[in-house]
Amino acid sequence: MSLAGRPQRYANQALSAGFATTALIVLSLNLRPAIVSLPPLTIDIQRDLGWGNAAIGLITSIPILCMAILSPVVPRIAARWGRVPTTTGALVLILLGSGLKLFADTMPVLLPISAVFAGLGIAIGAGLAPAFVREWFPNRIGPMTGLYSAALIFGAAIGSAASVPLMNLTGSWAEAMASWSALAFASVLLWILVSIRQRRHDAAQPAAPPVIAKGLPWRSPLAWTLAGYLGLNAFIFYSLLAWMAPSFSERGWTQQNAGFLLALSSIAQMFGALVLPRFMNRFASRRTLFIMVMAMGIVGTLGVGFIPQIAPLVFISIQGIGIGGTFALGIALLSEYSATPADAARLTALTFLVSYILGALGPVLMGILLSVQHSWELLYGILGVLLICQLLLALPLKRGLTVS
Repeated sequence: MSLAGRPQRYANQALSAGFATTALIVLSLNLRPAIVSLPPLTIDIQRDLGWGNAAIGLITSIPILCMAILSPVVPRIAARWGRVPTTTGALVLILLGSGLKLFADTMPVLLPISAVFAGLGIAIGAGLAPAFVREWFPNRIGPMTGLYSAALIFGAAIGSAASVPLMNLTGSWAEAMASWSALAFASVLLWILVSIRQRRHDAAQPAAPPVIAKGLPWRSPLAWTLAGYLGLNAFIFYSLLAWMAPSFSERGWTQQNAGFLLALSSIAQMFGALVLPRFMNRFASRRTLFIMVMAMGIVGTLGVGFIPQIAPLVFISIQGIGIGGTFALGIALLSEYSATPADAARLTALTFLVSYILGALGPVLMGILLSVQHSWELLYGILGVLLICQLLLALPLKRGLTVS
């Protein structure tokens, strides 16, 4: 077989496969700490600022809402400036969002402002990651999506687990959250190098035709099904992100142990995200895989909600594998259902628009629920029902489909 006829496992001539993989991992590591570093510190922030549950839920939701607003225009921004420079700019926004938190304890208005910067940067980075997978690794979409998703969740695990220790080390919850600007700064430097190498490669090639940015696939039932599936996943994920640690704190765990339980959930999600996409093509029917994975999420969520004193580590692990696995499977479909990297960006923009809107509503609605009817059992019960609804949306997501 000629070289041209071989399946391309890696397709970017400007970067080595290892360098491209590193860049993708570093990008994904930055997409959660700016959000997850706040919930474990909720009690301290409320004590110092006098904010209630709804206000804390709103701060958690602001970056997600910004991500929803920006998602539809990410493909056009990338078409205008290029995917690599746009991603570099996204990391700069995350850096600004993390750095501003340093002064949030004395200037509380900086908390929502920093959340806006972080949300915009995360929206761009997350919106373009599936396009990079589709472009750079066209025949390794499942494994590379699993790696990207696992790194993203690992960033969430470290962000939540390290929050309280960093606060104890620095003596300030604001400095603890701002510590993640160091990761963002290093990532900006790496992606500047990616941009330089990509620019040099492109300059040596024949001029490419201009990229025409198409509209989003608004009329595709398949795109809306996938958007609903990932949207419910986002609602559940961000609700748990905001309120799982406080739920354990109120039910007898120390603040630091509650943060570690949240980190355990993230680690389990990372395992599910890394492993489960590799099985996408090994089951005769994908429904079997979806049912198995989502059943774990349902059982784990109800266990954490109704019998938290009985084997909490087991229930959190099962829940995490289920939720992380369903997320990674959905992200993999964004690349699989797209014919080109540009199509992947368009499909990602639509699905992330829906996902982030629902994800932003989760912490706020659950915060209001807790303020009106302070019942952790009710909160987890609602999330269990939503997981069942997500499973129903997963059933039509079979092989061989394309969103045009």
